[in-house]
Amino acid sequence: MFDIFRPIIGKITYNLAQVAIAESDAQREQDIVTTIHELTHVLGFSSSLYPYYRNPSTGKTLTNHY
Repeated sequence: MFDIFRPIIGKITYNLAQVAIAESDAQREQDIVTTIHELTHVLGFSSSLYPYYRNPSTGKTLTNHY
């Protein structure tokens, strides 16, 4: 069965014109934290997708959106 409302691809794009080379360990760490945060969105962790998460016991979505 075709399963809709499920992410199948994600992408992080860096605007290199706006990215400066980290001049301190603190800035480098912040860049890494920001990247990890954005990666969680790519993996599907976004509040707009919560209604489409599936109950692992039943396989049904958590809301009736069909």
